Amino acid sequence: ELHAAHVFAQLLNRYFDSGQEEQHGAFAVHEGFWRKGRRWALLVLLLQAMGCELRSCIVVELGVLAAETSAHLLEHLPLLHLHGVDPYLSSPEYPAATSQLHRRALEIYSRFGPRATLHRNTSKEMAPMLDSLDLVFVDASHTYEGVSEDLAAWGHKARLIAGHDLNLANGGLVRAVREWAAGRPVYILPDSVWFVDAT
Repeated sequence: ELHAAHVFAQLLNRYFDSGQEEQHGAFAVHEGFWRKGRRWALLVLLLQAMGCELRSCIVVELGVLAAETSAHLLEHLPLLHLHGVDPYLSSPEYPAATSQLHRRALEIYSRFGPRATLHRNTSKEMAPMLDSLDLVFVDASHTYEGVSEDLAAWGHKARLIAGHDLNLANGGLVRAVREWAAGRPVYILPDSVWFVDAT
């Protein structure tokens, strides 16, 4: 799996290497965080490396849906404060994003009291309201336009920007991340997770 990730990073870099003057992020595998696991377990590792086991950290998750990632982060990091952002509007990309799913996610968030807040808003509406973040996890719209908008709104607000589904075939997500990274390395982890040190 690690070898396949290195090959994937090389393919992405070759695909985007157009010889242009403009600097964009290069894709690389971060072996220091290479563990088999789902996205939430990898996010816990990243947050632990940032000291979030020992201090209060603030994380924003864009695209909550069923709150699986939210629940895992909150269960494993008792000092974490999590803001989940999801409009829960059914769309062709997310047909299951309904009021019923929102209610189920609210039930999960309520188990963690004041450490967890679920905002039923768009990413763009919430961005001006939150600052000084440790990590933003981008897992909402996976279109080029949607990811570009999320990164423009949130990319300067956190120490780490991470996301999911870098392997999607449409290529829009990969292009948006690369353009936003602007010369900074985009690290690839298992489960199609990516992250950028935004400091």
